[in-house]
Amino acid sequence: MDFYMVKSKAYFHNEPDASTKRNTFIVHWNKSILIPVKEENDFVYVVFTNGEGQTSRGWLKKKDLIQVYEK
Repeated sequence: MDFYMVKSKAYFHNEPDASTKRNTFIVHWNKSILIPVKEENDFVYVVFTNGEGQTSRGWLKKKDLIQVYEK
């Protein structure tokens, strides 16, 4: 399994499909390591909790991410 960080900005999607983009996103300055729950169609499904305790779940495009670790 690969671990990722956001390149610049990555939008969450409801499904591993570009047409399901939401207004929720994560940006690179969060410096968070994202551990995918699953991967499908060039998307990764993650659960992200920010510093304020807000949790976002959804699919992120792999092209918006940088692979930082490979397990």
